[in-house]
Amino acid sequence: MFVDVELFSADPLDNVIACLKFRFDKVIFFGDATESMDAVACATVQRFLQSERIGVQEVQFVQLTDSGYPAVEQELTAAVQREQAAGNTCFIDITGGGELALAAVGMVSTRQQVPLMMVDIDEDEVQLLAYPEQFDQLPSRNVYLRLEEFLHLQEGLIDWSRHKSQNEQIYSPEFAAYIVRLKQFIDRMGPEWNKVAMGLANLSSGQQLQIERVPSEIKRAAKVAHLNVPRLLACLEKLHRKHLLQDYVYDDFRLRFTFNSELEKELLCDCGAVLEHYVYCKVMARPEVDDCGIGYFLDWEGEGDPAYHTPDGEDVINEIDVVYMSKNIPTFISCKNKQVTTNQPLYELDTVADRFGGVHVHKVLFASGGVSPAVRNRAAEMGIRVVRR
Repeated sequence: MFVDVELFSADPLDNVIACLKFRFDKVIFFGDATESMDAVACATVQRFLQSERIGVQEVQFVQLTDSGYPAVEQELTAAVQREQAAGNTCFIDITGGGELALAAVGMVSTRQQVPLMMVDIDEDEVQLLAYPEQFDQLPSRNVYLRLEEFLHLQEGLIDWSRHKSQNEQIYSPEFAAYIVRLKQFIDRMGPEWNKVAMGLANLSSGQQLQIERVPSEIKRAAKVAHLNVPRLLACLEKLHRKHLLQDYVYDDFRLRFTFNSELEKELLCDCGAVLEHYVYCKVMARPEVDDCGIGYFLDWEGEGDPAYHTPDGEDVINEIDVVYMSKNIPTFISCKNKQVTTNQPLYELDTVADRFGGVHVHKVLFASGGVSPAVRNRAAEMGIRVVRR
C-alpha cells in the first residue's frame, strides 16, 4: 500500500494535490484542529479523496496537540514507523507546510529514509526532494480538477436552482461565431445598448417570443430604458434590419415583433449577457482550459457538501460571470458592458474570488468600455487583471 503523509493546510488544494499527481492508497494528515483542520475542512477533503475519480481507500486525520518541533517530529516518526511495520511504503508531501513542521518532516525523511516531494502548483511541476528513485514504484497521473470539485473543496456549492437557462453549457464553434457577430452589432450601438436591452426586457416581460404592446406600454418601456419613445423605436428597427427581430410592425395603435428563439430573447433582454457569453466562448476555445462555467451562483453556506440543505433565508449567494479551471488553478472573471469608473466591481470580484478561489486564484475584470486610470491603478494593487478586448 502506498501511503501519502501530509501536513494539513488551510488551502484545500495543497491537501489533495499529491493525489492528483500520484495514485495513493492511503493518506494521513497531521494538523491542528483549532486552526485549519476543522471538521468541515476534513470532511470536504476526505469526500474528494475517496471519490471514484481519485480512489483513495483510507484517509486519517491526526490532531497535533503540540505544534512544537519535537512533538511534530515524534508524531510523524511514529506514524511512518507504524506504516512501514505494516509493509506499506510511505511518501511525504510538504506542499503548503509551515516552516517549523517542514523542519520536522525533513528530519523524519532523513532518519526513516522516506521519499519527500512537493508540488509547485503555479507551475504544475512535481519536485522530488529526497530519495527520488523511490518514486519510480509509485503510479503517476495528472488529474485536473473540475469546477464543482474545486468549489466543493473550498466549502462552496453552485446553486443550480438559480442558474439561468441562457447559461446552460451550449458551447460550440458555431455558437461562438454567432456570439461574435452579436457582440459586434452591440459594440456598434455603444453605451446605448444597455438602455435598449432594459427597454426590450420591459416590453417582453410576461410574454412569449411574439411581443405585442400598445402605446402606453411602449412609453413605459422607454422610461425604464431612459430613452424617449422615438429613440427606442429607432433602436428596435436596427435590430429588425439585422434580422434579430422578425415581423416588426409599428403604427399608432401597436408595436409588434417576434424574437428568433428563446435563447436569443434572453440574450437580448439582459444587458451583459452577450458580453458574458463572448468571454465564455473565448475561454472555451483555449486548449489549456479544463472546465468553464458561466453565470454561477455560489452558495457560501453549503460546506462543500452537495447533500447540504440551507434553511430558507439563511444562505449567502454570490454570482460570478465566468469562472474556469486550468491545471488546477481557477480564474474568476467579472464582465462589465460599460466603462468602469468606480472600484465597486473590483471589490465584488475580490470578495467572491477570495472566498472561493483559494491561494492561487487569478482575477480578471473584463470591461468593454475600459476603466478609468484610478480604477486601473487600484486593480493592479489588488492583483486584478483588466481586459477590454
